[in-house]
Amino acid sequence: ALKAALSADPPLIIPLPQVAEREEHPVLAVTVPPGLPHVYSHRGKYLVREGTRNRPLDPRQLRRLMMERGAVSFEALVPDGARLDDLDWEKAENYLAGLGSVLSGSREEALLQRGCLALRDGQFFPTYAGLLLFGREPQRWVRSSLILVVRYAGTTMGDTFVRDEIHGTLPEQIRRAEAFVLDNMRRGVRLLGLERIEETEYPVQAIREAIVNAIAHRDYRIRGDEIRVLMFGDRIEFYSPGRLPGHITVDNLVEERFSRNEILVQVLSDMGFIERLGYGIDRMIRLMTGAGLPAPRFEE
Repeated sequence: ALKAALSADPPLIIPLPQVAEREEHPVLAVTVPPGLPHVYSHRGKYLVREGTRNRPLDPRQLRRLMMERGAVSFEALVPDGARLDDLDWEKAENYLAGLGSVLSGSREEALLQRGCLALRDGQFFPTYAGLLLFGREPQRWVRSSLILVVRYAGTTMGDTFVRDEIHGTLPEQIRRAEAFVLDNMRRGVRLLGLERIEETEYPVQAIREAIVNAIAHRDYRIRGDEIRVLMFGDRIEFYSPGRLPGHITVDNLVEERFSRNEILVQVLSDMGFIERLGYGIDRMIRLMTGAGLPAPRFEE
């Protein structure tokens, strides 16, 4: 069993097999942990267990699994028909100007280094990431890449108080979604000595972290579902399409680090939307509890 595991590509590290007594014959129990970070092959074949037999994965299943595990990135793919003219070069050049000398070469070469462009047969083409970040019409390429924001009057999904659909590039969506939440949050005043301090319903930075996290880590392959920000009288909920990426689970997402969309995360970090890579969840929890509010609850 160990030899077979180590002969996988990449080698599969598993717990030591255990011998268990079952009726008259001993049984070798081999445990393969769930949530492994890679896609494993054996002698060039990718297999999935069905009942008592192993079945080869068909190309579509293999591609999807590789995307889920990070072996192939959707954001780095080039959509059919996309051209350089589909980018808003003013936005792209403003971004590059803010980086200074971090990236070298022409504007196309610089965006290539960040994964916003791909090179095919000597020509540059925009990737999904490039179009989501700098596209003239981002929703033309990823139709569901938008945010639904709603403020309900009470604590349930009753009559809608305020509703909006936010389109545009990802940086534009972050700014507009944050503005919507701030405009619709309750506010109060606290006296500190002779000073009046205005307080918001939730810490502003925690709201930004939640919005950025939803945008940066959603599964953009999923069609027909958008990010949702739902404000109620007693809570605010953020929905991001897709399962947690890679080996991340609800139980380990505070301690573990894994990014489904490394290009988006890096560029949003360059733009100042992410202060410290990999620590958004920690910061969100700290901001909420520091304000005397319950820590966020995560569900999948």
